[in-house]
Amino acid sequence: DRPRPLIKSYRGNTFEGHLGTELYNDLKKASARAGCTLYVTLLSAFQILMHRLTGQDEVVVGISTAGQSLIEDASLVGHCVHFLPMLSELTDGITAREHLRTTKAALLDAYDHQEFTYGSLLRKLRLDREPGRLPLIEVQFNLERVGANVVFDGLTVEMRANPKQFVNTDLFLNVIETADNLEFMCDYNSDLFDEQTLARWMSSWAELLTSETASVETRVDELALLTPTDRTQLLSSFNQTDLDFGPFESPFAALLQRAKSDPTAIALECNGMSWTNADLVSYATSLAQHLQQQGLRPGDLAAICVDRSNEMLGAVLAVMMVGAAYVPLDPRHPKERLQMVLDDSEAVLLLTNRDPNLTTSAKIVDLTQPRAPFIAPFAMSGTNPTDLAYVIYTSGSTGRPKGVAIQHGALRNFLHSMQREPSLDASDTLVAITTLAFDIAGLELLLPLLTGAKLVIATDAEVTDGRRLLALIERTKATVLQATPGAWRILIDAGWSNSHPLKALCGGEALPRELADKLLDRASEVWNVYGPTETTIWSSATRVTREKSAPRIGPPIANTQFFILDSRRNPTPIGVTGELYIGGAGLAQGYWNRPELTAEKFISNPFGPDRIYATGDLARFHDDGSIELLGRSDFQVKVRGYRIELAEIESAMMQHSQIKEAVVAQHKCDTGVTRLVAYLATRTTAPSLVHELPTFLGATLPDYMIPAAFVVLDKLPRTANGKLDRKSLPQEFALNTFTRPFAPAITPLQKQLAAIWADILELPEVSIADSVFELGADSLLIFRIAARAQREGYAINATLIFQERTLAGICNILEIDTAKTNVKAAARITAASRDKYRLAQQRGSA
Repeated sequence: DRPRPLIKSYRGNTFEGHLGTELYNDLKKASARAGCTLYVTLLSAFQILMHRLTGQDEVVVGISTAGQSLIEDASLVGHCVHFLPMLSELTDGITAREHLRTTKAALLDAYDHQEFTYGSLLRKLRLDREPGRLPLIEVQFNLERVGANVVFDGLTVEMRANPKQFVNTDLFLNVIETADNLEFMCDYNSDLFDEQTLARWMSSWAELLTSETASVETRVDELALLTPTDRTQLLSSFNQTDLDFGPFESPFAALLQRAKSDPTAIALECNGMSWTNADLVSYATSLAQHLQQQGLRPGDLAAICVDRSNEMLGAVLAVMMVGAAYVPLDPRHPKERLQMVLDDSEAVLLLTNRDPNLTTSAKIVDLTQPRAPFIAPFAMSGTNPTDLAYVIYTSGSTGRPKGVAIQHGALRNFLHSMQREPSLDASDTLVAITTLAFDIAGLELLLPLLTGAKLVIATDAEVTDGRRLLALIERTKATVLQATPGAWRILIDAGWSNSHPLKALCGGEALPRELADKLLDRASEVWNVYGPTETTIWSSATRVTREKSAPRIGPPIANTQFFILDSRRNPTPIGVTGELYIGGAGLAQGYWNRPELTAEKFISNPFGPDRIYATGDLARFHDDGSIELLGRSDFQVKVRGYRIELAEIESAMMQHSQIKEAVVAQHKCDTGVTRLVAYLATRTTAPSLVHELPTFLGATLPDYMIPAAFVVLDKLPRTANGKLDRKSLPQEFALNTFTRPFAPAITPLQKQLAAIWADILELPEVSIADSVFELGADSLLIFRIAARAQREGYAINATLIFQERTLAGICNILEIDTAKTNVKAAARITAASRDKYRLAQQRGSA
């Protein structure tokens, strides 16, 4: 209840204020009890503030000392100050009292050795120097005492500190001790910080001091950092998302209602085949009855491995109608991965329209076989919010994918929230391009059922061919499309323009500013969507506007909360980095048959009931409640929207007999394109090993997990204690690591295609003899190359690039096809000329 620090004024790049008489008196008493001076207490609290704001275990704060004492037998007048760098180290569990002791000892030790000047230290350390900045010391602290004992007979005296005209550190806190108060001036680098930031930091410093005076036995990482107002804003005001969607209904309830009221309306189409509402209900109901006859019961799991088609959605609905949960499989994934998911999920049925060639105890239901027509009545299972809707598998850090179990209540909350914003209604047409095995397909397939919008399911050929996808969008008059940044680039490369605006939902990975601007040029609306699989598809949908900074996320969707917490799970102040945690109605039940992993990631909510999920995403709040994402706290990355545990790729690589060590890292280009790079220590020097690895990994990993480059090192870098040093992995490397001579483009065709390859792959030039994979392409970049080439008028598709791989091979095919076309054309012209000649002869004879 103590009065908060009073902000007196802002002056240029200086923030001024005072702590107040009451806190000043408490600090003097607390310092005496702890056996230290006020200076030590203030410095210790400032060091702790730097620890908490940066998240670093070590910080250096510069303090000043009078330089006159360094000159023996001399009396000097003037400003002879020099700096002493004070290293503060935080060990786990240290208390405020212990930190005061170490600060006091370090301070006394520094004063004992102050003759070893700051300049001498810099010369000894040989640190890199920057003009205008002090090395080693970026933050300063000082305590002044003015006016305490100054008395002039007959005069009233008031002493004030002169404001500094210049400081050469990023932050300088100067505290002035008066007779009854502690005033402060905080100079800051305005290129890095603003006034609001400094106001928060000084309030946090005052809170730390207040907490420390209450109990010096408190752990340093548990000292209060937030004012009550700030805490309320972070935990409550930014999370005002409560919304009542009424009585629970399953996703297919709305479809059944529409089928009764408007049975002939087109519900979906795929590959030229349209189904009405009645058709979809009839198919799903008939299949659901068949699944019951095959032994599927409420609570069971049924795997779905189906090519993109109307039947794919029908299979999903049929499983739900029985009261079971579906396990989506992508038919394009390697057999070993599909087998792993089937075994782990223990699915009782496998629904497919192809020969799965899998060994499984699940009963296989062939969707291509005719079934008996639906016989009324069908006893549809009653669905509850706690029943499982689906179990979807994501990459696992142990090398084994893990299943995320999503309940109907979480799915329903997500769908109703998306119906409100970004919004979808019966006038919309949504084109679905996402594989069923990627959880965001849930929005594409199920949201139209809820809203009455028309659903168009793109075929595999349309999804991977930018021009065909664009033609599908134009033909169906689509209004909404959801895609990852990479897929949006394919569409742009194919020639998408604002002549056909879409409501664009972009998610799965970070949305770069330059791509956001391109989307804004073409789309009617652009939405940046974010959310991990464990919180049901998207947890945030944010309208993107034109501005300079990268698009942010937030606020959370309905009945969802965002918390940014430090390592002790305390809320971090606005602007301070922490880990993003998500709570609310969208949380998954947990990981399928992985209770230990569920307990690790889904923890009790320290601020209310239920649980919160640790996303592993680093983030920080801004003043308006929006959130800036800053990367990962672990070795998990996102590529093309897929969440990937790098350890899973490393585990697969270590299965190769010629690899001694392997580590995979994420390499992000300036344009925001993300590639996976594998660093290897091998048992062989044969160049063929690197050629073999994409095929070797493709046997167990999906294509989006195959590294774009393989860098062979003599040995992987290690720290002094023998741990892998990821920071020392080379960031500059040749994507082509082979010794093959460079083969320049010669013909006009080669030069034109080489320019396209170089632009998409962000390379200065490409050799026509190098494989597209050696040059750093993944399947998504290959689709972009094909889309750009088609836009330039070349008959190139992704299949041709996958088959030929080199520019030389592709150009050879194109030239052969052109030659054949020319020969056929010449033959047609010659034949036509002969016919004309014969006809003329016949007429002449007549």
